[in-house]
Amino acid sequence: MIDLGQRVEPGELLKTFHSVPLQYPTGQGWRYSSPAYVLLAQIVQRSADTPY
Repeated sequence: MIDLGQRVEPGELLKTFHSVPLQYPTGQGWRYSSPAYVLLAQIVQRSADTPY
């Protein structure tokens, strides 16, 4: 479980997201996903070599 009131390292968030099973098989469904924005922020940070 994620406590939104506590700072959590991005790596820990990614581990948490990875442990949750997919809701749909790949390419067979869609649902809004806040974790996807966390993942996107990680990609931006790494690509720009700058904190988001």
